[in-house]
Amino acid sequence: MTGKLSSDQLQRIYKLLTEKRPRLDDRMRLTPAERALLECGGISRSDFDDLIIATEYRGFAAAGRYAEALAAYFRIPKVSLCRKPRRLDDDVLWLDGYAVADAVALLIFMERLGFAVSPGQLVQAIKGNLAGKPMLTESEYLILTYEVSRGCTTTVLRSDVERQPAFPTTKRHRDELGNRFTLVLQGEDVLSLEVAGPRYRDVNSALKTCAYCGTTYLPSSRNDREAHRQVHRETQRLLDPGPNKRFAARLKCGAGAERVVASVPMWMHQEVLKRAQRFRSDFAYDFVQWPGTMSTKATADWHGYLIPAGADGTIAGACAFLYETETKPSGSPWTLSWIWLAPKYRRGGLLRERWGRFLEAYGDFRIESPLSPEMEAFVRIHGTDWQKSCLSNHGE
Repeated sequence: MTGKLSSDQLQRIYKLLTEKRPRLDDRMRLTPAERALLECGGISRSDFDDLIIATEYRGFAAAGRYAEALAAYFRIPKVSLCRKPRRLDDDVLWLDGYAVADAVALLIFMERLGFAVSPGQLVQAIKGNLAGKPMLTESEYLILTYEVSRGCTTTVLRSDVERQPAFPTTKRHRDELGNRFTLVLQGEDVLSLEVAGPRYRDVNSALKTCAYCGTTYLPSSRNDREAHRQVHRETQRLLDPGPNKRFAARLKCGAGAERVVASVPMWMHQEVLKRAQRFRSDFAYDFVQWPGTMSTKATADWHGYLIPAGADGTIAGACAFLYETETKPSGSPWTLSWIWLAPKYRRGGLLRERWGRFLEAYGDFRIESPLSPEMEAFVRIHGTDWQKSCLSNHGE
């Protein structure tokens, strides 16, 4: 929402909305004006005003006059409309108006504020066209979620009055549908008007951070909760992995079963990628050091390894070596770019068991720095003389 309304506008809107509310009859069909809106693909501003005052006639039908200001406040875009000419060289008269979805969104906002309007039939006519769209405008999102959010929202209109360091006063009202109005005043000036729907409940809006997966989310938001569950499950698969049948079958093949190169299945490249991403996250690297994915195999200059915790195929971690054309002083062109083990498998001998094989396969390879304190301590014990000489605090 952008822009602000004047104090006088909010005062008059509050006065209108606190009058006795007109009763809206339940209907199952579109009105002629609503059908015209759908058929034309838009509606002029004057016709939209008429659509509103057909049901909202409080305040001597003043609601239509507020529509334009509310459209600007809620970022509803105006469009230029004209009647389709019979001949392409005919002149046309351009009118300010709204596209279909935007007009319906403005009706939804006005209903949330307590105006006696009924966008339900228009929503039913439009939402079927939105179900298959991968991207939605704000207006389309309001239409698609109308039924689940109706009566459950709170909407605030703010004025352009500058707030002063003083205690404001409030006026409250509840209408026949259960909408709750709160007008906040600073002397005679209106600061804001808040309208809570009849089914709106104030919820805990405090953010929560999961100690296990590190996700920060809003517990009251269903989308946030679902996103947290997904991240939590993915984190659990890395930190507390279970047996992997496919990897267990690979391990039965013997030598080379752990190595991930172009000839192995895609899923192995993906498993290395997940741990490369976790390594980047844990150690604040700028990019992921592994090019393989579920759909793209790593290039020939990368060799990855999945490190099993046992014969059941549980993946304890992974690492990756990069071939570089520039030969190191040690004589090997290979670099151990990273290695990541789930915390529960660290200091358990898994890396020590493989270190000799890595030296045999890749020579006196370089180890990408900086190293964690644990990795540095490992290299001091098991590394080659040259690898030890490369440590940042060698000789201390």
